[in-house]
Amino acid sequence: MKKVVSILKESQDNDSNYRKEHIFYDNNGNTTMSLTINYDGANISRLTFYNSHDSIDSISIISEFTDGIKTKELIYNQDYKLISSFVPEYKDGELKKIKTYDSEEKEINQISS
Repeated sequence: MKKVVSILKESQDNDSNYRKEHIFYDNNGNTTMSLTINYDGANISRLTFYNSHDSIDSISIISEFTDGIKTKELIYNQDYKLISSFVPEYKDGELKKIKTYDSEEKEINQISS
């Protein structure tokens, strides 16, 4: 019978950096799945999902912020190769447009409000 053990870890580096990890282990102590979320204040700066059974589902999302406003989001595959990025554009503090770029930084799509 397969048994799974899960551990939820939380850590805080300083007043504003917080990390939450949920890790799942199999009978042999191998990591089968994990979800890690890093916060910088109220902002999610990094999210990583790992699935050992289907590694193509494993991704990392890194968000960049300036003065609490998201300026870029980067999506990486299981090999930490860039898949795509998203760049929002604001006018008077309001989100007006999001541009999508491929792994070679070529614009592939645009969403406007």
